[in-house]
Amino acid sequence: VLGKYQQINPDRGVADTVNYLVTSDPQHPPLYYSMVRLWAQISSDSLGGIRSLSAVISLLIFPSVYWLCLELFSAPIVAWVAVLLMAISPFEVFFAQEARQYCLWMVTILLSTAALLRAMGRDTKVSWTLYTLTLTFGLYTHLLTILVAFAHAIYVAIRQHFRFHKT
Repeated sequence: VLGKYQQINPDRGVADTVNYLVTSDPQHPPLYYSMVRLWAQISSDSLGGIRSLSAVISLLIFPSVYWLCLELFSAPIVAWVAVLLMAISPFEVFFAQEARQYCLWMVTILLSTAALLRAMGRDTKVSWTLYTLTLTFGLYTHLLTILVAFAHAIYVAIRQHFRFHKT
């Protein structure tokens, strides 16, 4: 009897998943759960199949942390050390096995922070657009990304010495 609730209902799609999240579980933004829905349709709706999406997403953490460290320190050796530390991080390993949005959230935080540093350094429309997109993906992944956006705003204000500036 419970087996029918542990498998994907072929009569429902991604729009139904988003609608359910909006009406019944609004604290969960829809990006990760829509991705899981599509992933389960493509691969498998077994527990291992669903968790494999988090494992695949967790692999994106390595280039993300590498890019962030390059933007921060401009030293590839520091970036490689950070990647190695992330590879053995118990939190990273744990979240890579969870069927939850936390791996995707970590990726979006790392990417949006690196994109902000790049945008501040280069000050081009493309770099600011990339920052906006990564921050938007973060907001559609986890609601607490708003705190990341506030931290970014504080960082920019401090860097600009609290003066109104184009940035």
